[in-house]
Amino acid sequence: MVYPRALEKRITATMGVVPVLLAFAKYIKHKYGKKPSDIWNFKALFCISVPKIQFKYAPISKSILAPCQL
Repeated sequence: MVYPRALEKRITATMGVVPVLLAFAKYIKHKYGKKPSDIWNFKALFCISVPKIQFKYAPISKSILAPCQL
């Protein structure tokens, strides 16, 4: 799994399809009790593959993944 391997690494960006990123974030929260933004210091999220992403997914992405620009 990605989480144990990336736990000690300095992760500052992530890229992917928004529903998958959010599912991963919810999995981390459920399994380990932490949000990804509590573990890693994201500076950028590169989110793809969803129309009107800035309106539909921006608020939840910022709250779960990171308080940064999408």
